[in-house]
Formats: sequence, C-alpha cells, structure tokens
Amino acid sequence: FDGAPIPAYPEITFSNGRTQGSMVDQMSKMRVSRSEFEATVRKAARGADWPAALAEDLSRAAGALAATGGAGGELGLNMVEGDQRDILAATITAFELSLGGEASAVAGASPDLLAGCALSLGAEHGVGFDISTEGDCAKISAGPAKSIEIVEIFVAPTVWDRLQKLAYKSYVPASAESRLAGAGAGLTDND
Repeated sequence: FDGAPIPAYPEITFSNGRTQGSMVDQMSKMRVSRSEFEATVRKAARGADWPAALAEDLSRAAGALAATGGAGGELGLNMVEGDQRDILAATITAFELSLGGEASAVAGASPDLLAGCALSLGAEHGVGFDISTEGDCAKISAGPAKSIEIVEIFVAPTVWDRLQKLAYKSYVPASAESRLAGAGAGLTDND
C-alpha cells in the first residue's frame, strides 16, 4: 500500500433509472439469493404476527423490488416494523381490481410498495401496471407487460440483521416442552 487513494467506482444505473451506488457501496452490503431474501421477509412478517397470506404478499413485493435494484429490504422492514398490513392489503386489492380492466385507487402506499406490488403482480399475471399519483393517492391501471431487468440482491447488514431478528420470533424453541407439544420429531427420533 503506497498511500494512493482508492479509485472511485462509478454508480451503476439500471434500465429502470435507479442507481445502485458505487462498487464500494455494494461491498458494504450483503448479497443474498432472491429465495433467501423472500423467505426472510416472510418469516419476519410471520414473527410479527402477520397473517400468512399478507406475509407472502409482502415477501414477493419486497423481493421483486430488490431484484430490480430497489430497496426491498427496507420496504419489508418498514412495513413489518410499522405494522402496515392494512396498507399492504389495500394496495394488493387495488392492483388485483385493476386486472379486471378498470382503474382502481389506493391511499397511503409508499412509492416502493407500489413499485414492488406492480413488479410482483405484473410478473405473476403477465401484465404491466400504470401508476399515477396525486398526493398520497395512487391510481392503478393494468396494461401491457413491461420488460424488467433483474439484478443481484444486495441488503445492508443492519437491515438484514433486523429482518433476521423479527424472523427469529417465528421459530419454535428447541426444548423438551416444544417437542411434547408436537414440534420436531418428538422425544424419540427413530429414523
């Protein structure tokens, strides 16, 4: 090491206009697979006593957002820690209603939640969504499918740790009492 400054790396700009930051910024984050990411967000929501269906919807929306370079980890964490299950349910309903051909609206959904739902439900149904906002109200209409670039998922370690702590609440403790109540293989494991 000769004391020369480390060269700056350029920002990475995705086709959707988002920037991922510099390579140095990416090195300070953890890379995770999409399945691991979605499972952790789903378990974090379940650890916070969210219904299974809403936990699944949140994990897909956060996963789709993260897979396109967005802040999916932060979306999942903020939704769970802020107990915003009602906003998620209303947003999913608005998107599903728009699949019938009529525009629908939802209030209170963040831009990241709208983007994540549009990406996940768009991929599921083979459509794209047009979203226009006025104040905190978003008008949603289904349209032709859009091309989306999928990238690696990077999560800040602090966000990942907080998601993992919430997910941990959904685990059954490894104790004789839990095994007597039906968890695991019971007190005798004969396989």
